[in-house]
Amino acid sequence: MLAAGALTAVELMEKDPSMFTDLQEKCRAAQEEFSRLPGLKLHGDPMSVVKHLRLERSGGDREADKKALNQVVLKVSRIKNSEVCALSWQSCPFFQSRERGVALVVASYLEDAEVHLPPPSIRLTVSNLLECEEIRFNFITVPVYEISKMTLST
Repeated sequence: MLAAGALTAVELMEKDPSMFTDLQEKCRAAQEEFSRLPGLKLHGDPMSVVKHLRLERSGGDREADKKALNQVVLKVSRIKNSEVCALSWQSCPFFQSRERGVALVVASYLEDAEVHLPPPSIRLTVSNLLECEEIRFNFITVPVYEISKMTLST
């Protein structure tokens, strides 16, 4: 089964080598847009599909920091179409972070086993399902921006 998946991946890459250039452009756009979020600092290489949003100011309590980040993720994942349109001040087709090509999740670590435990973060992944226009025209970043501002300012 694993070999079949690898073979399919190779076939897709051979069929459309421009997918890598497209993905790099989307990663750069996500880096630019997500670096503007209030209360959060973006970590990760601009070309990487995996990025981390960490609290700009940690409270020093790892569990409290994870809880604050989890609040942002939960609110973003539950946001409804009408709320997004109200937040983004423009009409938009719909918003479901994963369906739009962005997955947000609080990063998990083996806390007792990690030698260098990274600070808590929201792991953000970018895929080719996401269009650069969706990032730049704020269908995704505006809701995350507004929710992080409301959640992390208290």
